[in-house]
Amino acid sequence: GLSIGQVDNPNKVIIDNDDITILVNDKEVVTFRADGSGLIPILNVTKSANLLGLQITQDSTHINWDYVGEVT
Repeated sequence: GLSIGQVDNPNKVIIDNDDITILVNDKEVVTFRADGSGLIPILNVTKSANLLGLQITQDSTHINWDYVGEVT
C-alpha cells in the first residue's frame, strides 16, 4: 500500500488494492472500498443533505424532510 502525508501531520491518506482511507489523528474518517461502497463513521451535516431525493434541512427549531426528486 501507499501512505500519503507528512510524518508529523495528523492527516493521512492510505491507498491499497482494496480501499482508499482518509485518517485524521489515526482515526478513519472516510473509506472508499474496491466494491464501490463507502463508509463515513461520523457525518455532521451543517446545511442540508439529499438522500435518494429526500432533502433534509434544519432551521432554528425543526428538522425538515421534503421529497425533491432523484439526484441527477
